[in-house]
Amino acid sequence: MKRLIFVSLCLSMVAAPALAQEVVEVHLFHVGHTGATAIQFKVQVSNPNWTHLGDDWNFSAVIGSSVSGVAIGYGACMSAPTHLGVALFYATEITCSDLQIVADPSTPSGQIEVVDCAGILTYPTSAAISASYAQCGVNPPGTLQPPDGAVGVSLNPTLTWTWEGSTNCPEGLGMITFGVYLGTDPGDLTRVGGPFPSGPMESWEFTAGPLPGATRHYWRVKVRDEWWSCPGSHEAWSTTQSFLTLGAVPVEHTTWGRIKGLYR
Repeated sequence: MKRLIFVSLCLSMVAAPALAQEVVEVHLFHVGHTGATAIQFKVQVSNPNWTHLGDDWNFSAVIGSSVSGVAIGYGACMSAPTHLGVALFYATEITCSDLQIVADPSTPSGQIEVVDCAGILTYPTSAAISASYAQCGVNPPGTLQPPDGAVGVSLNPTLTWTWEGSTNCPEGLGMITFGVYLGTDPGDLTRVGGPFPSGPMESWEFTAGPLPGATRHYWRVKVRDEWWSCPGSHEAWSTTQSFLTLGAVPVEHTTWGRIKGLYR
């Protein structure tokens, strides 16, 4: 393919969730343009722990590979975002700066090149090009047990919760940790458990106590994705729930009217 250029181009890479020492799928999108028919670029890998396995393009008119330089013809005027395909890598560790979109070294211009829908060749500025993973989104813990408002709970309760993982973050490559926060004031909870790693489980538990009897306790769980080099949100909280422990009602938690009622 001849030299290709565009008017307003951004390339965006989205990494699908992956496990340590596994295949990583990097989805390549041509975004931010007003219409294009072709593009030429290169995916530059700076991490020696990444090995390119191949590409799976969504277009048939392709010359080259993502890591050596590739030219892709769309075959029609495409609007943004244009999903170009997937670059496959084997990786043992990941940071968000491992991959960058740069110019195909075979282009005389030394720039990323795109052909717009009018057949015009233009060169973008570096500020018009974006190469990053999707924003990390850490899902909050859920299904807290005991259920909210439970009564007659043990003074050494086993607190459990579930977690559905992170969105667009390669789980297992960073440290996923939980912290359990507990107290009698919902606005002033203290961490009583953790941080401890998530492990290969679908639900987690922590045994608290011994706790004061006949007392309403409030608790919630925080999860943190320690894959800190990825931009986005890395912490999420569960809802705050409460339970009432077993035991006689302490005097300080009663009124004289209630006490008198006990002796009738």
